[in-house]
Amino acid sequence: MQEERLSLPEEFFLLAFIQKSGYFKRKIFQSMEFYTTASCVMELFYRGMLIEKDQKLVLVESKRTGLEFLDAILDIFFKQNKNKSLLHWMINLPTRGLRTRHRIANHLVQKKF
Repeated sequence: MQEERLSLPEEFFLLAFIQKSGYFKRKIFQSMEFYTTASCVMELFYRGMLIEKDQKLVLVESKRTGLEFLDAILDIFFKQNKNKSLLHWMINLPTRGLRTRHRIANHLVQKKF
């Protein structure tokens, strides 16, 4: 039986909770929404759904991933229908009320991880 691979956002989320270092935890938790959102964007790059062209992010595949936290970000890219810079998305996505870290946590609980 093959184990399901964790996505980058899931791995990052778990790493943030597993680390024993208080310094690491404080620094991560101060900006957890930013880091989890950034890891979702990286996962979409990894899956070939986003590419970088002329210093802008371009959505090339809008098919659902089946992961709520990734699909919420895909929906925003699709609805915006504009290619904007990575900096634009990294500033704006975490402030959209996506609650990415909560969606990741809920997904891990549903997987009984």
